[in-house]
Amino acid sequence: MYKMRALGQKDILFVYDRGYPSEKFINQHIELGVDFIFRLPRNFNNEVKKVYEQKIPESFFLREDWPLLRVVQFELSSGKEELLFTSLNDEKRFSQEMLSEVYHGRWSSMEEGYKRQKITMQLENFSGKTVTAIRQEYWATLTVGNLIEMGCIEIEGHWIPGKIPERHVNRSVIFGSMRDATIEVIFGIISPREYQKKFKRSAQRSMLKVRPNRNYSREGVGKPKNHHVYRRSC
Repeated sequence: MYKMRALGQKDILFVYDRGYPSEKFINQHIELGVDFIFRLPRNFNNEVKKVYEQKIPESFFLREDWPLLRVVQFELSSGKEELLFTSLNDEKRFSQEMLSEVYHGRWSSMEEGYKRQKITMQLENFSGKTVTAIRQEYWATLTVGNLIEMGCIEIEGHWIPGKIPERHVNRSVIFGSMRDATIEVIFGIISPREYQKKFKRSAQRSMLKVRPNRNYSREGVGKPKNHHVYRRSC
């Protein structure tokens, strides 16, 4: 956060899922003078529980040690209610729809990125056992993943909200087919031109149609699993 301030970034917003909010954590953001959006569990405290049970679309929190904070509630396409707690209390500048869009942007970028790292890149699946080996594999995997992502963005173009491309590169396929070649071009085993040709050829074969606003049921999410995907048994 201090590095962001040093770079001249004044308007800083942190967005969190519902597992993060606590009064102590909220106080830290207030003391740092940064904005936040938390998704709240419906039983976070008595005030939030009242908002949820009475289906109040919008409410404000005013406490002696807090600035004016805002709670908004709206129904998702699944029929469930979503509660957001934020320091962005200006209703005219920050509508409920805008807050919801920002929160869901976290899922479409960060959370999908975490899933890609765990499943596609198998970031937790180490072949070594020592600290040095694990660090090497971790950073090597992230480096290769970032280089491949840069290549995908070059082909697709930047994803602009409200103007997304019609087709995108299948990340699972491109990572599997280009992982070794990316390492080879880094070490000079193959030329950048040869690598670029191979990348474009593989990307064109794996293009998929973009289907915005797809919605999958979360039934069963949270149930314990016997084995994590791809993770070796301990």
